[in-house]
Amino acid sequence: MGGLNFSFNWLGFEGVDMEFVVDFEQATKVEKISMNFLKALVSWVFLPKKITIESSLDGINYTLLKTSNPDVENRNFRVESVPFIFDVPDIEARYLRVKASSLKTCPEWHRGYGEPCWIFIDEIVVE
Repeated sequence: MGGLNFSFNWLGFEGVDMEFVVDFEQATKVEKISMNFLKALVSWVFLPKKITIESSLDGINYTLLKTSNPDVENRNFRVESVPFIFDVPDIEARYLRVKASSLKTCPEWHRGYGEPCWIFIDEIVVE
């Protein structure tokens, strides 16, 4: 898991959305999905504005499981690792797709206004 220093154990995306697919190689029962995003506004690292979790058995047709809209308006400059936990109905999935929508640029109130900003994720835990 990532700590409060984004130089270790975090995967960062600058100015773009994040999307990835987990392939379990066979249908697997899924009950909970969790992950942490870093918030470090002084370093231009913001929470994503939207997180989407989808599942699929064939890798082509996906079903929406959960969404979250984190508070990107919070201007607290304290560095935080923010957990997101998604309880999902008992499903069988071979593939899980996780998307995180970035602000892409620093907002007007930030000293980096108009410049690319980051989103950072550490681990995806599937139970």
